[in-house]
Amino acid sequence: MKKLILLSLFFLFINCENKTADKIEVIISNQNYTLNLENGNIEIDWYNNFKGKVNFTKEEKNSFNKLFSKYEVDTLNGEKHIYGKKTLIMPNFNNKFIIQKNKKSVSEIDISEQINIKNAELNQFETSFYNFKEELFQILNQNKDFKNYKDSIYSWNRKHIKPPYL
Repeated sequence: MKKLILLSLFFLFINCENKTADKIEVIISNQNYTLNLENGNIEIDWYNNFKGKVNFTKEEKNSFNKLFSKYEVDTLNGEKHIYGKKTLIMPNFNNKFIIQKNKKSVSEIDISEQINIKNAELNQFETSFYNFKEELFQILNQNKDFKNYKDSIYSWNRKHIKPPYL
């Protein structure tokens, strides 16, 4: 009887063990900045290795989580490139989305900023991820901290980067 009770307690203990879900982090990286959506850390390497913080409201974080769930971001793995079928002549500046689970990178997705969704001939995954990116940036562009960093980057680039001579 003692053995049965001990065995039952052992199985109960194992089944009741606190199982934590994988912690998902999405990091957006491009030529201007790197932004971690989990903690709001933003880095601008080309500007004296600047590090700052984008403060997200609880509603924004909930919106991110809904998007992650809607587009099943936690199921993504591997490296993917979304450029569309049309050949690009000019340099292609991308947003890279790095998906991490428990601090380990599981997926990197490069998405072109030059995609025209109407004629890009994207497959189902590419269209879905493009829509994810668009909805995510709608939320980000309403955040005052993110908007301030983005405006500052644009202003600095406009002042200091001269267009190439033709």
